[in-house]
Amino acid sequence: MNTFISLAFIVLLSCNIGYALKCYYYVKDYEVMRDMPCGKDQDACLKSFSYGEVKGCGRSEGCTEENNCFSCKTDLCNSAVSPRTSLLLSVTALVVLWVGKVY
Repeated sequence: MNTFISLAFIVLLSCNIGYALKCYYYVKDYEVMRDMPCGKDQDACLKSFSYGEVKGCGRSEGCTEENNCFSCKTDLCNSAVSPRTSLLLSVTALVVLWVGKVY
């Protein structure tokens, strides 16, 4: 039982939630379109929305073009999460586990 709790502790500490997003947006009217990767659970299709006077966004796969900026179909991609392991947290968990067994 102690080993199971220790292994669960290591897994919990070594995994953290990281965001996987894909939103095309303009920071300012004169800047080029920037992007971030989309979550697997999200629709890759983008919809256009108005943002200032930005023109000529161009066409991307699965997108519509209305000479406006593009945004993710789901609530600005904020719901997409993907688990990521952290080496620092894994090492910390192992050290805590080792110290717990020694003392």
